[in-house]
Order: sequence, then C-alpha cells, then structure tokens
Amino acid sequence: MYKQCGVKNESVVFLFTDTQIVNEGFVEDINSILNSGEVPGLYPLDERERLFGELRPLCQKYGVHETRDDMYGAFIDRV
Repeated sequence: MYKQCGVKNESVVFLFTDTQIVNEGFVEDINSILNSGEVPGLYPLDERERLFGELRPLCQKYGVHETRDDMYGAFIDRV
C-alpha cells in the first residue's frame, strides 16, 4: 500500500473493520498511520535502500534533496 501511494502515486483506499483485529499491534499501526503517516520500523534497512533507489528519479523530478531523510520524508508525504 505504501509503495502504491508513495512511489507509483496511485490512489488507495484502506478499509479496516474491527472484526479484522487479530493482534493488538494492528491497532497501534493503524493509529500511527493516521497520526503521522508512517509505521515505525515498517521498512528494514535493506528494504529502505531499495525504496530510495525507486524514489530517486521522483525526487530529482520534484527537486527533493537526495538525502535519505528528505527522500523518506517525501515518500511519507505522498502516502
């Protein structure tokens, strides 16, 4: 879902009902998404590096500095 929005710029609707809560951690993750737009620890370091590779052309196109923090911030803003 994050890659669809943040990298591919596709619109996504996320529907979540209370019957789908099988782990209390799901509620914490959803709360994080709604409050800050991100889930801490969602991407391990190796996946983040791949993500930056996919984001680099978009960041160049939109004039975002190619630092890891700026690229990740732009990614979260797009989500």
